[in-house]
Amino acid sequence: MSFALDEFLPWLRCAAGRRPWMPWELDFLREHYPTGGRIRCGALLPHRGVVACGAKARLMGIRCRVGTTEGKRFARKYPVIEHLDNALREGWLSCKRRGDQARLAERLGRPVWWVQQRARQIGLVRDHSIRA
Repeated sequence: MSFALDEFLPWLRCAAGRRPWMPWELDFLREHYPTGGRIRCGALLPHRGVVACGAKARLMGIRCRVGTTEGKRFARKYPVIEHLDNALREGWLSCKRRGDQARLAERLGRPVWWVQQRARQIGLVRDHSIRA
């Protein structure tokens, strides 16, 4: 791989701490970002961080095809278990008073927000007209 002097001139004119993206780095992002994401590109590109790789790819309009980590922490922490869903189905209809959801969540060993979210996911609804 040979580089012309013209490619390195922007580096000399750049402000301290900021280096312009070289053409080969942009080609690398186009090739590797869709399959590796910003973490892989940040690890493989010299002098480029993970955040810089993600920001540049976003500016270039490159999308990552690798799944995001959003929501996975709680998916591992609170796995879906069938007997909990059955207990939720049974207990959800009896939640008519204030604090019933909190008591149900305590009985299931899950946070209240998880119980509400899981009830929504499995299609449970409450009739508010009978709420006391």
